[in-house]
Amino acid sequence: MYRKMFMISAIVGTLVLQGCTVPAVSEGGKGESTGIKGMNATEVSLAGDNVLSTEVDVTSRQCIESVTTDFIYRLCVEREVYKEGESVPVIGELEYKGDKESVTIAHAASPFYYDVRDTANTYGFVFVMAQPLLHTTLRPGEPLLHVYSGVQAYAKGEENNPIGVWTEAPFPAGEYEIRGEAEFELKRSADEDDEEEYKIASGGKLTIIVEE
Repeated sequence: MYRKMFMISAIVGTLVLQGCTVPAVSEGGKGESTGIKGMNATEVSLAGDNVLSTEVDVTSRQCIESVTTDFIYRLCVEREVYKEGESVPVIGELEYKGDKESVTIAHAASPFYYDVRDTANTYGFVFVMAQPLLHTTLRPGEPLLHVYSGVQAYAKGEENNPIGVWTEAPFPAGEYEIRGEAEFELKRSADEDDEEEYKIASGGKLTIIVEE
């Protein structure tokens, strides 16, 4: 599927986020230590202007988890309450738990997608995501970690101009729901067509409060 997806897509009203991905091992190099607290992983630079946040403490985060036969998908935030003007890092994690020594997955610039909604329906979100074809090797106990801190809200405009004015604060005061999905293809053999498509939804939502 992804081998034909060399394009730019935009979704208005739903936030599809692309950030810096931290695989256990990615084809093309071993990478360097991330420095993220509580996480043993290696860093591989991907296209884009986003940078890895080394201030995220993944040991105290709030998470929801979806489990399949071979994978665990986690969607996390650092905490439940933030102050207006603070960054709200959104964390995606994919862990292989099967019986093979390693598996290779194919995905876009990131295998993680996020959906952020304002419960009062006052604000919306928009993001443009590049979709090249990348491959990442996963091993049991070495999760793929993705931290994104670039969420930005806009005040909804009129019907003929749905994107109104960008807000001063990335998350204005209010209540927000965050959902996510991991989407990738698992390579079953050396045959490039022998792949199984996975779409693992978060199976729930995280709710955060942003105070004035």
